[in-house]
Amino acid sequence: MDIMNQEWRDGLKATLAQGEAIVSFTKLNGQERVMRCTLQEGVIPPYSEKGTKTKPPSGETLAVWDLDKNEWRAFRYDRITSVKF
Repeated sequence: MDIMNQEWRDGLKATLAQGEAIVSFTKLNGQERVMRCTLQEGVIPPYSEKGTKTKPPSGETLAVWDLDKNEWRAFRYDRITSVKF
């Protein structure tokens, strides 16, 4: 998986817009995280930074709706270890 490839990133976003995926990634503190997430309209609320302590997503991160926590979360593309659809 070439996560640095813009085509791959766009494909991930497009797939998440159609349904859900399970994304595994390494958090900044080194812990492995597995997240069931989506970008599907009708499931997600509008993105809002209000009340969050995190920086807004950059081109290196992807903000997604965490289906288990019912919150916006973000991960860095370069820390993804696997994606299952």
